[in-house]
Amino acid sequence: MCALLVTKGVFNIRIHYSSSQLTCWFCDDVYRNRVYVREEVLAPGFLEQFRDQPIDHLRPVVDEEELIKVLEEFRRLRTSDEQVYLRIGSLNRINGRIGMTFSCDGSHYIDHRTFFEKLETFGTLANGGQSLCQPEDHPRD
Repeated sequence: MCALLVTKGVFNIRIHYSSSQLTCWFCDDVYRNRVYVREEVLAPGFLEQFRDQPIDHLRPVVDEEELIKVLEEFRRLRTSDEQVYLRIGSLNRINGRIGMTFSCDGSHYIDHRTFFEKLETFGTLANGGQSLCQPEDHPRD
């Protein structure tokens, strides 16, 4: 995913963990999305089908270092809790919007800077084990 977003012209990506699909929007064809299934993405030579096409000319607000951190956090949010986990994660490098759909709390769309500032509020929280799906006034059994 990182290579697609940095060198292959993808500016917007949606990772459907639950259905094992990857949806990509390329800068040279912004009105169409392309959907790939897990087997395609993991197959040898997948990246070679795309020409090199950096998106620097579009002035992305999410740089490569932040992009890597977002993808790492998506992985953590997907695997760190059995009850509350990331089902879909999306990132648009141009406008910096991150979308997240969790197992039991619906969707969240935020700016990438807010994402980094509020990481502790997604999934299980450090303060008392509260989660997005657990209202603060209803403690866990």
